[in-house]
Amino acid sequence: PNFLIGNKSRDDRGKIYFSGIDNVEQVMSFISFDDGFHMALADYVGDDDFVCRVNSPNWLKFYFRIEGRNTIVFDGVGEYCADGPRCMVITQPIGLEKADFLGAEGPNSWVTVFLSPDYVVNKLGIDPDGLPGHLARFLKTGVSDLYCQSLPLSWEMKTIITELMANPYQGDRKSVV
Repeated sequence: PNFLIGNKSRDDRGKIYFSGIDNVEQVMSFISFDDGFHMALADYVGDDDFVCRVNSPNWLKFYFRIEGRNTIVFDGVGEYCADGPRCMVITQPIGLEKADFLGAEGPNSWVTVFLSPDYVVNKLGIDPDGLPGHLARFLKTGVSDLYCQSLPLSWEMKTIITELMANPYQGDRKSVV
């Protein structure tokens, strides 16, 4: 997606990266469904503990971790444990760096869904007034404070994410069926 191509973040060794995943056995897949709807899928085993730093757009992010160890740190503002299985709902102000500290004790598998506020309201038809205050304000104004809620990954969510990860299609755009 364009918002990741322009990312000029660096890993802890100072190397500029695209996905932040350059020391792993399997690559991260990115899928763009629309200008306001993107997905990242990752299923890998790293060689050592790894830090991935990203300045994401001010979008609504759903982070579904099936397995693995991850600590998320928002530029000194907040620290969250995202050890799998977890579901996290995140909004991140523009310019606030997010660092993912990924463990190497086994597989790390997750899916992140990125949705622009416009896409959520106008394409999905979600009424912001029916959501908690922070999310409603974000979807109405497009301006966000840091919001990160961690929830257990339900059996239904884990089943769907596992099926997405097992999708056999490859290429620039993996077909998600």
